[in-house]
Amino acid sequence: MRTKTKLVLAVANQGRAMESETIKNGARSKSLMSRENILGIICFALFVASVFSVNAQDIIALRNGDEIRAKVEEVGVAEIRYKQFDNIEGPTRIVPKRDVFTITYENGTREVITPLTANTTASASANTREKPTNILLQKGNFSAGGHLATIGDSNLPSIGVGAMFRYNATDPIRLEGAFTYFFPKKDEVRGYVGTVETSYSIWDFSMNAHYLFPVSDKVVLYPLLGFAVLGESISTTASAGGRSDTKSGSTTVLNYNFGGGMDIILNNGAILKLEPKFWLGGDDSSYFVLSAGIVFNF
Repeated sequence: MRTKTKLVLAVANQGRAMESETIKNGARSKSLMSRENILGIICFALFVASVFSVNAQDIIALRNGDEIRAKVEEVGVAEIRYKQFDNIEGPTRIVPKRDVFTITYENGTREVITPLTANTTASASANTREKPTNILLQKGNFSAGGHLATIGDSNLPSIGVGAMFRYNATDPIRLEGAFTYFFPKKDEVRGYVGTVETSYSIWDFSMNAHYLFPVSDKVVLYPLLGFAVLGESISTTASAGGRSDTKSGSTTVLNYNFGGGMDIILNNGAILKLEPKFWLGGDDSSYFVLSAGIVFNF
């Protein structure tokens, strides 16, 4: 009887020990499963965040095949402003539109900025550059033409005719040389004794610099700064009692040019020029000059 009791107690103790070990293993298994679930959730969250992060950026594809991961701020007439995607708080960067093939925005929309020509592919050399759409914004562009001009002062010759040449030192910076001859202004004063006739003419040689701002593919606005060498000639003839006496003289002065202008590309390829400016003299004098002309590219 005592032996049987000992056997029963031993079996019971063994059962409790096995139950305790099972509980411990179950708790450990649940703990491991809990950790695995947490790690899985974290990895999934990071994956989703990375996917959204990649999709939240704009892709600027250049014509030379390079790509810029960016946040586009503005697509202007001639340039695109953006920030580097990995440095959003950094400086705003600029890329000319002529160098950009497409922009793929974060929502998946794709915009073609400058189409590739038949002889150009996205993997073309970085040195391959397409000329700007506006023909006036081309480095090395040369043009020449003629113009009419008028001076806004009744005491000076009012009508002039001239010629000009232009050269683009860079895409937006253009140099211009122009010569204008103003037809003589003639006055006659009659007196009791005789008459006095006066002939007054002006010529102008100007060198100006323009900074071109494209408004559209056919219109460009520009400010101008430069200088003008003005030649003035005056001739006076006094007549009385059948006799006459003529005196003449000339002088040259240096003035400064300040103004602006507008170029309009016509359908035939010619360019209409409209240009108001001021002659600013060293003696604080100023004269308003308006000119209009036709220019042709070569």
